[in-house]
Amino acid sequence: MGRKAWGVGLSVWMGLSVLGLVCARTPATQAQVGWVPRAPPVKPEPAHQLRDPASWPEEPTAAAHPINAEAFAHALAQVCGVTEARLVRRLRTTPLSLIKAASDAEVDAFALAALVADRSACHGRRQEHGEVGLLGLQPRMYLRARNAPLPVARKDLRADRLLASEHNLKVGAQLLRMWQDKHLEIDAKFKTGAAHRSGLAHMFWGDRVMSSGGEDRVYTIRRRMLQLYQGLPRTTSFSPQLAILVASPLDGAPRVATSGLGEPRDGGRWHRGLDITGAAGENVKAIADGVVTFAGVNLANRPRFGPVSAKRIRRYRHHKMGAGGIYVCIAHEAPREVVSCYMHLNRYFVNVGQHVQAAERIGELGETGIVNSLAHLHLEIRHEGQAANVADVLAPFLIPPQATLTHHLLKQRLRQARRQQVRARGATREL
Repeated sequence: MGRKAWGVGLSVWMGLSVLGLVCARTPATQAQVGWVPRAPPVKPEPAHQLRDPASWPEEPTAAAHPINAEAFAHALAQVCGVTEARLVRRLRTTPLSLIKAASDAEVDAFALAALVADRSACHGRRQEHGEVGLLGLQPRMYLRARNAPLPVARKDLRADRLLASEHNLKVGAQLLRMWQDKHLEIDAKFKTGAAHRSGLAHMFWGDRVMSSGGEDRVYTIRRRMLQLYQGLPRTTSFSPQLAILVASPLDGAPRVATSGLGEPRDGGRWHRGLDITGAAGENVKAIADGVVTFAGVNLANRPRFGPVSAKRIRRYRHHKMGAGGIYVCIAHEAPREVVSCYMHLNRYFVNVGQHVQAAERIGELGETGIVNSLAHLHLEIRHEGQAANVADVLAPFLIPPQATLTHHLLKQRLRQARRQQVRARGATREL
């Protein structure tokens, strides 16, 4: 799915929502609430979201206290995409300070850590677009005149102080607690906005939440962290379509799928697999036991260039590529022929002929071969030579495209484009 396509569609929806908010912001409402609505200085990036956030399965409960600091640091390093040795240097503090900040504010440490991974990619010195430090805090959102009372002093929100990681975590944890305590009350007062699940969404938007997409991303990272922290065994499900046990290709299930089999593409092409949202650098795993049959790259005008060894594949990341980018294919042990292919990888860790197990790490998610999209995994499954519907095969681990708002916005845009083409052809005939 193209970044321009879903980004424009989502931006149109956001724009209409904002227009509705402006129209609904009457003096009476302002008087009733008692403060100027807090809002981010820069609109958050578009993100996929469900049409009905309430349809998300219940999130797993937090780990029991006390938190095992060693296991927590290992899980955080994994979602940050660094080694544990480099984690402290990137955070500019220790994972223990994150645990302490969460404990002092009585918020979930795994949710706070997931916010760190999402908002700053775990970089303690990040300062961009008005967002500061590990939690990407936005002082301008909180320091406007006539705002509601804050749980921290105004001086604590100075950008220079927020660049100190321990201070950033302490202030951010208190703000998260404020949103969690007040979000139902605030949602009732500011009756317009997008449906969302918790106070996490307000960390992105302030008083009026315009999208639940950021909140969904954070909860996905939190699920990944908990899975790593708890060392949970691999989960498999029997696929009646393929007659084999299958596993999720990405941790933290359920994962959001955004574009499915048979959907139209530019140039009259049709989508041959399933796009699953993800973050660049996260692990991609085999969906079932099998043998690697291809490990290489789709170069421009050359669909299959390989095999290329796992040690050498990173050399090709900057080559001009076709739509698949760096990818791996696996033939699975099954009563009938089944092959799965994992595309848009940043790199892989397997070689042709290697045996792999379900849920074994085979690669790293990236953006190779992608022209206009954000990082995602394009997964194809061929069953007896025919394209299988991945959304059906991996149903226990996925939120299907039809459940996302982005999917429906794109369908509307495609219908509009087709109508315009028909009208243009009709006008040409008349001439």
